[in-house]
Amino acid sequence: LIISDASIENLDTLACLREIQGSFELEHNDRLTSVVGLRSLERIGGNLELESSPLETLRGLDNLRVVNGTLTIILPDLHTLAALNRLETLEGSLKLSYLASLPSIDGFIRLDRIGGQLSINFNDHLLHLDGFRSLERIEDALSIRWNDTLNTLSGLRNLRFVGRRIQIGENPRLPTCDAERLRDILVSRGHDQFL
Repeated sequence: LIISDASIENLDTLACLREIQGSFELEHNDRLTSVVGLRSLERIGGNLELESSPLETLRGLDNLRVVNGTLTIILPDLHTLAALNRLETLEGSLKLSYLASLPSIDGFIRLDRIGGQLSINFNDHLLHLDGFRSLERIEDALSIRWNDTLNTLSGLRNLRFVGRRIQIGENPRLPTCDAERLRDILVSRGHDQFL
């Protein structure tokens, strides 16, 4: 399902949709201000891409529990990710980029594993990652780069495993000791791929 460059303001016509068997792309919809019409959606069989729309919240995705592909969010006006707090299964990667208005990762509190990589890059006002407090495993790589105001990695305190390399850099307000603490925890668990 692709909704792109449409003149829609909401997704109310999808209010009864509970599952999308393939991927769902919602991108470049300049008038879309609400996804409340997705309030019944519980499962996406492929990727979920939310890009370049003036959404300030993802309210409406509150019942989403499973994404069997990659979740990509590139929404410069987004203020909160709290609507994604019921997401329990993510089989692909999680890519959070260019979220210029997002002060914190306040969603994902039930997510304990990411099946691909976790990428948190180019987020100008992001301060912390506390929504990841349940995250224990990342099956692929971890990248946290170019986040101008990020000042702590304490939200990743329960992370036990990263399958590939870890890149943490170009975060000018992040104390080196936070990155070193995460490195030391993961090294003690056998991880050795840091950049």
